[in-house]
Parts: sequence; structure tokens; C-alpha cells
Amino acid sequence: METPGIIISSQHKRELYLLCRSTKDSKLNNYYKKYCRNLSDVIKTAKERYYNKLLINSNNKSKTSWHIIQSETNKTKHNHGISSIEIDGKICNDYLDIAKAFNTYFTMLTEKISVNDSENALSTTNNFLSHKLS
Repeated sequence: METPGIIISSQHKRELYLLCRSTKDSKLNNYYKKYCRNLSDVIKTAKERYYNKLLINSNNKSKTSWHIIQSETNKTKHNHGISSIEIDGKICNDYLDIAKAFNTYFTMLTEKISVNDSENALSTTNNFLSHKLS
């Protein structure tokens, strides 16, 4: 997923960081902060496009969605950390009901995505990434 441009920009960001650390130049610090924000936006956009392409070309959108979620949350094993969630205004503690709620939610998302509907794929991925990356 990393492009040569992102790699070069990340190296430049590191060089700017080291330079800012050794100087008190406010213009340089402001430039560094702006550079960081722009690089973050570029990386976010690259991820969105990459994940949209995966979803659009996927034969199993649910499985692909879960792989994306696992890669973004850095979790590849089952995590039983969720002990309760609110479903339809009620607190639920049953793991089976929690799993069903998640499956229903993500099934509804992936059913909206079709191979010819890249705008919908983009909005779904953007929605997920905006919550994850914010």
C-alpha cells in the first residue's frame, strides 16, 4: 500500500523533525506541522483508495471488510474485550447477541456495495476510516 511518494515524504518528515528539534525557528516548526497534516491527509486518502479497490474487486465483501477492520485495528486474533454494547437502546451482555449485531451491521454495509457502485464503496470506507483515523 505504501507508494514511493509516501515513503519519500515520510523520510522528509523525519528529517524535518530532527531539524525542528535542534532549532527554535518558528517558521520551520509551522512548516513541519503543516507538512505533517498534509502527509496525514495523503496517507488517509491512499488508504481509502486502496481499501475501496479491495472491496470493489472482492468476491466476498464481508470477509474483505473484516480483513480491513483487522488490519486497521491491528487485531488478528479474536478479542473478547467487548463485554456489553447498546443494541436498540438496550444494554446487551450476551456475546452471541453482540456478534449477531456486528454481523448484521457489516452485512448491511457490504450489501450496499456493488462492483459498479464505487461511490457507495468510497462513502462506506470513508465512514469507517473517519471513525478509525480521527
